[in-house]
Amino acid sequence: MLKPAVKRRIDQHDVIVELVSKVGEALGYRVNADIPERRVSTLPFESENPDRVKEIDAIWLDESKPICEFEIEHSTGFSLGVDRGSNLRIDGVKRVFVTPEERKGLLNRKFREKESSQEIDEYGWRFLYYSDVEELYELSKSRKSLTIADVEEKIKLPSEVRVEKQSNLDGFK
Repeated sequence: MLKPAVKRRIDQHDVIVELVSKVGEALGYRVNADIPERRVSTLPFESENPDRVKEIDAIWLDESKPICEFEIEHSTGFSLGVDRGSNLRIDGVKRVFVTPEERKGLLNRKFREKESSQEIDEYGWRFLYYSDVEELYELSKSRKSLTIADVEEKIKLPSEVRVEKQSNLDGFK
């Protein structure tokens, strides 16, 4: 049986995709997203594998040029996101995983696995947590001047994703 916190996160996938989309729109970007109300039948840019690219959770576009892709990884493996994202072969695209905070341990393990960490480095993946996306969305609603710098400030490099080790049993439940 899933822990209640994990079940809530699974239910949040489409909500987080929509929030990422709204943040992109607040920044002035067009957005393609793999949720029913935002799916496109034809990509506004060339792709060798358009069906796989359409499966990317969210893509921010400057006119028709992708500038940032997001994979919301709450229950699937990060490797699947890397695979989908690698189909977007456009120079300069920023790649961001969005994951719940409770998956920090899994992220850490992936960085220690040689094959996974090489793919993450090769494609330049970075990370946001669900709470970061929620904060950015709230910020976009509360002021008119949300900037890409606000987003970049929240994005974490792989080396910044570390799990704090518990040093004693205080607070253990």
